[in-house]
Amino acid sequence: MSVLEIKNLRAGYGDLVAVSDLSFAVQQGELFALVGANGAGKSTLLKSIVGSMSVKSGTIIFKDDDITTVADYKRIQAGISLVPEGRRLFTSLSVEENLLVGAATGRKGPWNLKSIFELLPIVEKLKDRNAGRLSGGEQQAVAIGRSLMSNPDLILLDEISLGLAPIVVEQIYAALPDIRNEGLSIILVEQDLSRTLKVADKIACLLEGHLVLEGRPSDLTHQQITDAYFGHSIASFGTSSNGANS
Repeated sequence: MSVLEIKNLRAGYGDLVAVSDLSFAVQQGELFALVGANGAGKSTLLKSIVGSMSVKSGTIIFKDDDITTVADYKRIQAGISLVPEGRRLFTSLSVEENLLVGAATGRKGPWNLKSIFELLPIVEKLKDRNAGRLSGGEQQAVAIGRSLMSNPDLILLDEISLGLAPIVVEQIYAALPDIRNEGLSIILVEQDLSRTLKVADKIACLLEGHLVLEGRPSDLTHQQITDAYFGHSIASFGTSSNGANS
């Protein structure tokens, strides 16, 4: 069952079109990875899904409801949550207070302070610390915890490994299976292809705002993925048997 359907989406800033004619679906419990170079339109797409950016045309369906013009706070209440690039914690609040902000939706589900602390032990150790005094990796863990506290059905993870030490990235990725065990659907935006291919059920590559390759990692060659990522031989992807769109 699809938890999210994107149909012919076109979005951008002012006269600039950052994503164009995008169509894809994310299934319940699926980890759907979006890859692409800087400027490919990945963050714009996530902002369009969560409602912080209005779309120019196209349709966004979430759990069978058309949410294309629904306000961002209503989308969060409906079960969409974003972990933004750069974390964006409330730096004047403690870690625990940041987590409780995520719970303000009042949605019922498995995620609360106890389960977040079990998933991310580092967060429990920091719960009384001011969020502005955390390292980048610590902030990222708190940002993920805050997002989960809203008990979403779909979580959007935007560049969660960007700028972090490898050991911290490993710890964050190690938590993904436990997150998925609760039936949560994930859209993961990432530039690290090798790491992404290990965790994704499906992968889609964006290039200059267009979806140029889509499929299950096991059905795609590494050469196809890297060519799509860097924009090589794009014409060959339009007829791919793995669901690619030109």
